[in-house]
Amino acid sequence: MIQRIQTIYLLIVFLLTALLFFIPLYSNVTTNAESGTHEFQYTSCSSNILYLVMNSVAGILTLITILQYKNRLLQVRLSNLNMFVTCIFTGTIFYFADHSNDALVSTVRYDFGTYVPLVQLLFLFLAMRAIRKDEALVRSADRLR
Repeated sequence: MIQRIQTIYLLIVFLLTALLFFIPLYSNVTTNAESGTHEFQYTSCSSNILYLVMNSVAGILTLITILQYKNRLLQVRLSNLNMFVTCIFTGTIFYFADHSNDALVSTVRYDFGTYVPLVQLLFLFLAMRAIRKDEALVRSADRLR
């Protein structure tokens, strides 16, 4: 059934995925030693093709998972795959952020967008738990017949 709590969780994941296209993930702060000024270089999902592809795949997987409400086992598998993609996405964000500063005077500042995939993982886990609970309820009702 599409009006279940896991649909709300998955819609939140989709909205967070859409939000990632518009907010910066991290920024490199370069300090000019002579003048003492700071220069910010923001990185977002739309500025890196790998981030763009992985975020798009996570969003598409979320929509497909929502539309597979009649097949709960497939929903669980797709949620697992989405969690895997989101974990890889989070790892690449932190990896590229840590390896992006070539200059000695450049530091990385993590913005709000870096932590959004972690919140996505939380809601994907909650959706998977609700889907499994629904499947257990249906199986227990089938045993009573």
